[in-house]
Amino acid sequence: AARVPHIAGGRAADTAPVAPAPEVPFAFIMSQEGALLHTAPVAPAPEVPAFRIAGLVDSTAVDVDSAVTGFVRVEHAPPIRTMEVQLARVEHILPGPLSAAAPAGPARQMSEVLLLQVGDGDVARGVEVPFHIPLPRLFTAPSLRTEAFALSFALNVGVHLQSGSSA
Repeated sequence: AARVPHIAGGRAADTAPVAPAPEVPFAFIMSQEGALLHTAPVAPAPEVPAFRIAGLVDSTAVDVDSAVTGFVRVEHAPPIRTMEVQLARVEHILPGPLSAAAPAGPARQMSEVLLLQVGDGDVARGVEVPFHIPLPRLFTAPSLRTEAFALSFALNVGVHLQSGSSA
């Protein structure tokens, strides 16, 4: 799976305008060299099949009233069952005097906000499959960082193969 760090921003109606974060596109490539392959727990670990999936997220900084947009393109891969894009909320409790986090590093909790299936069946090769993910109002907020706590968002791309493996 490819993971894209994402910043959601916004402002209250009665605050002064803040300069928006710069729009920075994020290109990614998933391949067998860097794949984390997941299979059923009782199955033996399979060899990672040769595949290459590329994509682009139009911006890593998005206003909370906007949508996350981009595309995924399968360049070559074994037969695919489904492709999906997941928006996840990531909460960090940072080590320091105001937190009870372990001194070895921050505690981290990730939870799914939204899962969008962008391909069903064996996706055509070389075609840019677009995605448009509006940020759900009740589950997103501007990214923030304090001395003891940080909140951010991540975009994960998952590909499930017909063989039962997932990358």
